[in-house]
Amino acid sequence: MENDELFFLADKAIGDGNIVEAEKMLNTIIANNPNYGKAYNHLGWLYYYKFLDSEKAEYYFELVLKHLPEYKPVYLHYSALLSEQVRIDEHKKLIDTANKLNRLDDARYNEELGVNYELREQYNEAINYYYKAERLGVMPNDTVIATHIARCKKKRDVIAPSKWKRVMGIILNKI
Repeated sequence: MENDELFFLADKAIGDGNIVEAEKMLNTIIANNPNYGKAYNHLGWLYYYKFLDSEKAEYYFELVLKHLPEYKPVYLHYSALLSEQVRIDEHKKLIDTANKLNRLDDARYNEELGVNYELREQYNEAINYYYKAERLGVMPNDTVIATHIARCKKKRDVIAPSKWKRVMGIILNKI
């Protein structure tokens, strides 16, 4: 069976929930053709989302970037991994690279910038990027963006008053 045919069968197996069978097929593809980037992406996806093994997932995502850097899905999955691990600078570098290569649409790029600034606890900046993503988006992900914005506003409103109280406490104690 040809690699492309086997890849589509593996993709279908993932969709059907047969992840162990899909993993076997993807490994067969890689054994036949070590440069088959899409197979690495799907393995990374399996390890990240299904097997919950971030280390192996990252290994496979890096192989996609090496063998098939134009493959858009890897940027979304790898950015999710990096943001989940709060690897802020690596996340920013990845999404900037994806943007330069036109691998993310403008809405998704701004959403990822929002995530990045949220991780940096720069909530107003994050909210601005989320609003920009909402304006630029054509996909029906308004509820996701609205959730991001609401979460940032809540964090901002919780953190800002506590910082204000600390500053006032310092000023009042020194007077």
